[in-house]
Amino acid sequence: MISGTAIALGLALFVVTIVILSAVLLRSPRLRRATNEAGWVVECSKCGAVTAAGDAGIIRIGAASKGKLVGARCPACGKLGMLRMRKR
Repeated sequence: MISGTAIALGLALFVVTIVILSAVLLRSPRLRRATNEAGWVVECSKCGAVTAAGDAGIIRIGAASKGKLVGARCPACGKLGMLRMRKR
């Protein structure tokens, strides 16, 4: 039987691994470029600026959705808000 401490330690290690991998992947220029080439753009709900999703720090590989909203900082105006994501 596995003790509660071992389970908690395993879970903590798993979470740390996911956080590190996420940080590395979000900085990947190749993934951002692939997102831009796929035609994903974000539109700021506050200023109306349209920016390539990869340039806004969002990675969408193999994704398909309509009208998705993402809470993020607008690259144009710098304000936090909801960015509407769509394909060009």
